[in-house]
Amino acid sequence: MKKGIIYIILFASIFSVKANNIDSLRRDFYSTKDDSIKLELLTKLCNAFQNTNFDSCISYAQLKLQLAKKNNNLTAIASANDKIADMYARKTQTDLAIKTYFDVISFCEKYDLKLQKGQSLLGLGLAYADLKKYPEAEKYYVESIEILEKETNILALANAYNNLATIYKNTGRLDESITYHKLALDIRQKANDIGGQAHSYNNIGLVYLKKSELDKALDFLFKSLEIKEKRGDVKGSAGSNINISFAYIEKNDFKNALPYVLKGIQLADSAKAYNFLSVGYEKAHKIYAGLGKMDKAYEYSQLYNQLYEKLYNESSNRAITEMEAKYTSEKKQQEIEMLNAQNEINQMQLDKANNLKKIFIAGGFLILIVIFALFFGFNSKRKALKMQQEINQKLEEKNEKILHQSLIIEQKNKDITDSINYAKRIQEALMPSKTEINKHHPNSFMFYLPRDIVSGDFYWYTRIGSYSIFALADCTGHGVPGALMSMIGINLLNQIVKEGDVTSPGVALKMLDNKINQTFNIHRNEDLTSSDGMDIALIAYNEETKVLQYSGANRPLLLTKQHELIEIKPTKHSIGGISAAVKHFKDHEIKLEKDSNIYLFSDGYTDQFGGEKGKKLKYKPFKDFLVSIIDKPMKEQGEIVAKKFFDWKNNLEQIDDICVMGIRV
Repeated sequence: MKKGIIYIILFASIFSVKANNIDSLRRDFYSTKDDSIKLELLTKLCNAFQNTNFDSCISYAQLKLQLAKKNNNLTAIASANDKIADMYARKTQTDLAIKTYFDVISFCEKYDLKLQKGQSLLGLGLAYADLKKYPEAEKYYVESIEILEKETNILALANAYNNLATIYKNTGRLDESITYHKLALDIRQKANDIGGQAHSYNNIGLVYLKKSELDKALDFLFKSLEIKEKRGDVKGSAGSNINISFAYIEKNDFKNALPYVLKGIQLADSAKAYNFLSVGYEKAHKIYAGLGKMDKAYEYSQLYNQLYEKLYNESSNRAITEMEAKYTSEKKQQEIEMLNAQNEINQMQLDKANNLKKIFIAGGFLILIVIFALFFGFNSKRKALKMQQEINQKLEEKNEKILHQSLIIEQKNKDITDSINYAKRIQEALMPSKTEINKHHPNSFMFYLPRDIVSGDFYWYTRIGSYSIFALADCTGHGVPGALMSMIGINLLNQIVKEGDVTSPGVALKMLDNKINQTFNIHRNEDLTSSDGMDIALIAYNEETKVLQYSGANRPLLLTKQHELIEIKPTKHSIGGISAAVKHFKDHEIKLEKDSNIYLFSDGYTDQFGGEKGKKLKYKPFKDFLVSIIDKPMKEQGEIVAKKFFDWKNNLEQIDDICVMGIRV
């Protein structure tokens, strides 16, 4: 308990010191007249806001850029633009970030700024990684490493190694991932970067966890935890404790898992790290169930549900009801206000230039006058100097006013982005983890790629007795509306299948259809349309009898039989929506052969535009593609499916959410 109190005190102290430091930096900036000192102070102000207020960071970076151009400081120009691109990426304005990074890289190539180019290539790779464009991300990380290995900024090189290792982890190249994570760790140890070392130890542990080398995973995770505790990193310690408990769960060592998950929950709660807290509650439920303490398992299940409702009410509901209208109107207003602000700056600068021109003309005239009357010449020069000082003073006041306005506007934009990201975390918490699926079905893959931050596609999995039950759904719309429908679908499947012990896919879809319509009729009957709902494929595989049951609502099932790919067609009805027809979702039963492949997928993959002619991929070429890889291991199939999509799409925009699932039984 005492240790927890110390964590809280440290946590509060850090924020207090940081706020005082920012105020001091601002005072120093406005009091100094030395431009080189101003540039240093603006760099520090950018760094102070880069993790807490992206828009404020951009404002200070833009001031730094303006001052750097005035002084023709090429390195500062590059670093200011690089920081702006970084903030665009963190605000999930990824297209704008990529464009800005390319501009910085061209600037660096023109003026031979190698170190700055290497850092910008690193940021460009990270932007492509955020879009899950892993081949492009890998390309730019490698280019960055080639430059940074010849430069003196070894911590930037460590970051490049770390990011490349993350790409390898996400694409299943786990041994290469460990190699590059260890290269990053070696640099951070030599540079005495303690926080970076903790980050590397944690990342290496998670890769070993994915490789199911659990003792090695625990060794590295414990090293990460030790450093975070010494540094007073409350949130980081919460995450490490929960990761350690997860490793023990994978070893079925529930007794050792328990104290770590409870400690992680305590720290996550004190740090208000709700994403860690949600995972902690979920792991605690599994641990107590594994220990046979069902009353405690139920207690943490309830805590998880309560936290979900809290986040849903405080974040997702606010995002869903206000997001589209608020985001559109405020974004336009912000653009208008920022444009007006910039126009005011431009006008002041134009006025300054015109007045300077007048001064020079007056000065030339004064040279003639001074021959006749030195007194009148001196008097005119003094008036001109006073005019110049007044213009400079007005320009400084206008800049301060614009900065204040931009900080207010950008805080509003941050609130909106934070809401969407909360919705994403809630959606991810509701869906089953890939680790859980791999535990029971190691010969499987999942290619899941939302078009926006949140997705209208979802996958679902549970076990009831000898049945493994999978669902893959494509909800109406994408982005925030689609994500809301997916959350409703997941909750209803949990009620129908898990709580109701329903193993018949056709019965489950009929009940899901009824409950979707009841939900919409109760809450917004006047807005219900024929398309409000979802298309879904649901399968139940009996591991004892080797019989697969399938029912689909506009989503087919593909499976292998005698080394051929066959299609089981769905019922031609969606779940939900207005329909005069009486819906009946047909059950299909198939006796599976050994090593049969099963494929479920949404239509986002087949509808994607790409290729040499920029046309849709379409369904038949997709089936032919699956036939060509049908005998490969499922993990390798998943990598090939992902690569095929990115190669096909190339530089075109992703038009829909993507979800493709493959299982071999």
